[in-house]
Amino acid sequence: MKNFKQLGGRMDVVASATVTSGDLVKVGSKIVVAMGNALATETFVGATCGVFVVPKETGAVTQGTALYFKASTKTVTTSATGNTLAGYAFSSAESGDATVDLYLVDNI
Repeated sequence: MKNFKQLGGRMDVVASATVTSGDLVKVGSKIVVAMGNALATETFVGATCGVFVVPKETGAVTQGTALYFKASTKTVTTSATGNTLAGYAFSSAESGDATVDLYLVDNI
């Protein structure tokens, strides 16, 4: 096929602020996971799909629950209000757990 470019599991992103490998980053309406470090205006590679261990807000999370990126804390939450869909809980997490396994999905 002449118009095929790539599978789409990664994308180059210009950082609007300092990014650390593993950070959740909002790119338009899409959430990616930074695969490397970058200073503002530098380019980094963002993973667009897969399962990642990410920081979460306090509260229990049940497997399969929708998770939303909360930009002010760079965490995920179960609250959709004012946040951007990042994916779904790949596994459950207890209220006191600092992280959850996020299944990052295409949210466009």
